[in-house]
Amino acid sequence: MIYASILAAVSGAADDADAVAIAADLAARHAASLKVLTAFPIMDSSWSYWAGSPAAAARLAPMLAQMKQDRERRTLAMAEHEAGRFGLARKAGAAGTWAMAEPAATPWLGLVEQLPLSDLLVVAQSVAAEDGPWTGFLADALMAARAAVLIARGGVSAFGRPAAVAWDGSLQAGRAVKAALPLLKDASEVVILQDADGLDPAAGASTDPGRVIEYLGHHGVGPMSIVSLTGREEGAALLRAAADVKAALLVAGGFGHTRLREAIFGGVTRTFLRSADGPHLLLAH
Repeated sequence: MIYASILAAVSGAADDADAVAIAADLAARHAASLKVLTAFPIMDSSWSYWAGSPAAAARLAPMLAQMKQDRERRTLAMAEHEAGRFGLARKAGAAGTWAMAEPAATPWLGLVEQLPLSDLLVVAQSVAAEDGPWTGFLADALMAARAAVLIARGGVSAFGRPAAVAWDGSLQAGRAVKAALPLLKDASEVVILQDADGLDPAAGASTDPGRVIEYLGHHGVGPMSIVSLTGREEGAALLRAAADVKAALLVAGGFGHTRLREAIFGGVTRTFLRSADGPHLLLAH
């Protein structure tokens, strides 16, 4: 697994620069190409309703158009600055370069166009915090596109620092580990975290954390260790364990339960996403 094509999605939030910085750092380290996709909320979906009359709507339209242009200009300047800090030239498609992705009518259409041939999607923490259980940019990327998503919490790279893997033997966790291989190879050490209270008895031998160490060892990852823990709130226990080992990256499967169950009961994924600080988070479904 290599990262040859990285996509950073920005939503106009204050921490967009974190996502672009982390994505640019990875593109520079792995000689990948970076695309920056603008995924702004749709500003004009209900403006005619709030305007109150066709005449008022006509007066409002130019103002909204100007706001959109200003936001796009600020985003371009931010992306140029962050990509430049890591030595990326602006040129579409080449290794070690960056470019703006073609704009789309909606964030979802932008994902549909870009994710099929992207190895990794990088977003800022604000995207995760605002995402809902039924709809949302992040859930769409994870659930529908089956993309590996790296949630940047701050703009400092995880390179050369400890990483943690939350392992429960699920297909989602396995896909996350495979998607995170380049990041785990960059880590100073990898700690496999397992909460025995959260394991599915039907999963059998797949839950054995030793199998993860064997798999990662085949790919040149190391050194590695295992930490077993128990806790009533599995997500919170895993986050505490990741903090204890000073992990700069946490790798986990996302939305292992149905979205209905996640919506009603919360779930480990939602606990991870709602944590405002802590390590960068790589999720795969």
